[in-house]
Amino acid sequence: MAIPRTSDDFTPDWLTDALHANRRLPMTAIVKSLTLERIGQGRGFAGSITRLNVGYSGASEMPITIVAKSPSADLSIRDYAIRDGMYQRETMFYRELATEAGISVPGCYFADLDPDSG
Repeated sequence: MAIPRTSDDFTPDWLTDALHANRRLPMTAIVKSLTLERIGQGRGFAGSITRLNVGYSGASEMPITIVAKSPSADLSIRDYAIRDGMYQRETMFYRELATEAGISVPGCYFADLDPDSG
């Protein structure tokens, strides 16, 4: 499954596949609609933050709003974040440590990365 490079790459089909891959969404349910809302622009983030407003078909207790992070569109910021390992550390934290960190963290529905492209 391809990893979204920009917020425009988030689609209902991609989100369905991602949520099925992590067994967060029942296989009998799909994402039927998705609208994107960019949030946090110009706030010092090293990535793009997008609110996904999600509509599902099938029985699901999934949230209707999910916050998605993707690499910065600014190549200089993205290159710095890749060299510094920022994206890799955050992805690995959510994949491996978040549930055991002993601190309150947002629930993670999918985390993956291409270390070469960020």
